[in-house]
Amino acid sequence: MPRDGDEEGHLGAAELFLQLLREGRWAELARDALAGRLGEYPPLWPALLGLGWWILGGAPENLPLRALPLLSMGITSAALSSFTCSRLDPAGVDGPEGPGPRAGRLAAALCLLLPLPVGLARHYMPEAPLMAAVAAAIALGERAAQRPTAGRLLCYGLTLGAALLIKQTAALTLWLPALGFALRQGPRGALPLIVAGLCFAPWLLRNLEDQLQYAQYSADAQPAPLWAHALGVPAQWLWSGLGPPLGLLSLGALAAAAGRRRLTTWSPALLWLLGGMLGLWLIPKKYPRLVLPTAPAALPLLAGALLSGPRWAGPLALTGGAGWLIIASLHQLPEPPLSDVLDPRCPQTWLGPPDPDDLGLGATVQALATLPPGPVVVIDPPAIPCAVQTTHDWVEHLGPRLRRAGQERELLVNPAPEATSSAVFWLRFGPDGRPLLPAPPP
Repeated sequence: MPRDGDEEGHLGAAELFLQLLREGRWAELARDALAGRLGEYPPLWPALLGLGWWILGGAPENLPLRALPLLSMGITSAALSSFTCSRLDPAGVDGPEGPGPRAGRLAAALCLLLPLPVGLARHYMPEAPLMAAVAAAIALGERAAQRPTAGRLLCYGLTLGAALLIKQTAALTLWLPALGFALRQGPRGALPLIVAGLCFAPWLLRNLEDQLQYAQYSADAQPAPLWAHALGVPAQWLWSGLGPPLGLLSLGALAAAAGRRRLTTWSPALLWLLGGMLGLWLIPKKYPRLVLPTAPAALPLLAGALLSGPRWAGPLALTGGAGWLIIASLHQLPEPPLSDVLDPRCPQTWLGPPDPDDLGLGATVQALATLPPGPVVVIDPPAIPCAVQTTHDWVEHLGPRLRRAGQERELLVNPAPEATSSAVFWLRFGPDGRPLLPAPPP
C-alpha cells in the first residue's frame, strides 16, 4: 500500500543521507545527522535509516530494509528486561532462575506483543526508534542510579540526547523520570542532563524559529473538549498501545501494587508512565502514535505481578496479548475510543490486514518506463480513501515512486491549457479510479 505521507517524508530525508554516504561526504554526514535542517523533526533517525539503506541496498519496498525499524522492538524488549531485573534483583545474586531474571524475560516477551509498537515498527516512522531510546534511557538510568560511575552517567546522558535527536517529543515522556533521577543523585545527577543538552542544543538552536512556529501551529489546532483530553490519552494507551488484554491486566497490576504499598519498587517506571501521560495531555493533537514511547512503561510492574500470582497467570497474559496482536493484524479493528472526538479526520491506522492494492501506482510506473522522457499531465487524480493509511494525495506518491525507479518526470496536475504542449503524456483514470496510460489529450 502507499506509504503514509509523514513516512514518505522520513524516507525522503533518509535518501539525502544515502546520497551523502554514496558520495563519501562523511563530515557533512556527521554534521547533518546531529544538527541538519530537514523539516520539523530532528535528523538522527533519517540518518540511521539512510545508513541502513546504504548497507542493505535495494528499494524501500524490499523486506530487509522494511525490517530495519523492527530492531526497535528488540532494543525495547532488552531494555525492559534489564530494568526489571535491576529493580527486583539489584545486587544480581539471585541467578538466572531468580525472580528478577524471570520477570525480566516475561517483560521482554510481553513487549513483543504490543499492537501499536509492532504496527509502527513495520513503517519508516520515528516513534518506534524513539520508544527504544526512551526504554534504553530508563534502563541505563536505573543502572546509573544503583552504581553512579562516570561511565554510566555518561551513557545515560548520551541516550537521553539520542532520544531527543530522534524526536523532540521525547522530552514529553522523559522529563519526569529524568527529574526524579537528578533529585535522587544530587549534584552528580545533573551530569546526564548536561550531556543530553549538549547533544540536543546544536539542532535546537539551528531550528529554533521553525520549532516555535510548529509549536504555535499545534497550539492553534482546534481543541477537543476538556473531558476528551483527560480521557483520550489513557484510552489510546489501553486500546492501541497495549491492547485490551494487556491493558486491563496492567491496570489490575497497578491497583494491586497500590493496595500493597509496593509502588516504590517500580517508581522509575511509574514516573515514565505518569510523565508521558501528563506530557501528552498538554499537546492539542492526540494522534495514537504519540503514546508509543509510553506504551511499555507498565510492563515491568505487570511482569512482576504475574510472577507473584498463580503459575498460569504468565502464560495466560502472553496468550491474550498474542491473540489480540494476531486479530489486529488480520482484521481492521475499530479505532480507539474517543479518537473521532480528538481528531475527526481520517484515522491513522498502523496495524491492520495486509493489502496488495497500491492504487495503481506500480502499474503507472511500469507503463511510464516504456515511454520516452517527458512531463506527464495528470487529469483529476483519484482521492485516496480513508481506509488507506496516508496523508498525501495520489500524485505526491507517484513522484517519489518515479524518482526511485530512475524516472525524473515533471507531473502537471490539471494544468491550464497553455501550460501543456504536444510533447507530453496524458494520465487519466477509469471509472474504477485506476490509471489509464497513455491516454489521448482532450
